[in-house]
Amino acid sequence: MMKRIVVLDSDVAQCQEISILLSSLDVAAMHSLPELQEYLTESDCRVILIDLDTIAIDNRTLVQMKRQHPEIDIIAKSELPFHPELEEALRSHILACLTKPLDPDELVFWLKSIFQNSSPPDKSLNQTLS
Repeated sequence: MMKRIVVLDSDVAQCQEISILLSSLDVAAMHSLPELQEYLTESDCRVILIDLDTIAIDNRTLVQMKRQHPEIDIIAKSELPFHPELEEALRSHILACLTKPLDPDELVFWLKSIFQNSSPPDKSLNQTLS
């Protein structure tokens, strides 16, 4: 069974778009940081896709999240090319920062990279994202 992808975005429409794009994968939509933190204590998660434009998050929170859950890869998305307040997290804890609107091929590339480097590889990911 493939581990879950969590989309953290307070914009419900954007969450739905990503969920539709990844419809055959195990995707959970979260709309607030407290909701995500509660979820992480109870569930199996592999990737978090965070919208930096709609979710207020800081370096300390990201560092703490990675310390508690080092197996999780974080992908950010934003309209801004750089977030100086998140410089440390962007350098050390965020795998990639994608520009909005999301390029589906770019998101697929990063997800394939993450899951292909996981063990064991999940065949449904390759079929879904091919």
